[in-house]
Amino acid sequence: MSSDPKANNPSDDDNLQLDPKVASDFTIQVCTSTNCLRRLQSMGLDQYHVLEELYERAESQNVETHIIIEDGPCQGGKNCKLGPCVAVLHDDFYGNVALEGMDGVEFRERV
Repeated sequence: MSSDPKANNPSDDDNLQLDPKVASDFTIQVCTSTNCLRRLQSMGLDQYHVLEELYERAESQNVETHIIIEDGPCQGGKNCKLGPCVAVLHDDFYGNVALEGMDGVEFRERV
């Protein structure tokens, strides 16, 4: 793993173009549990702000018609304490998936 934070979290300026075929295998769900919604409200946001931001990111990569971005259920009790939560699901796997750059500890703690 690189020590350069930009290597794992590129800015919008140096994003690589996403592959629509790969993107079509993913669903992103914004948790709508009471705890997550309260945490969003404490930041002056609601789930629609999060959905809009995710959709705008997908649109900027021209994958908005390929990836599913939607409201979702609670991702588990302790996760809502860390919320707001966003789950990433893949068609080939049951449950949530880790993203490139996440280590095992982070995945276990956050999903």
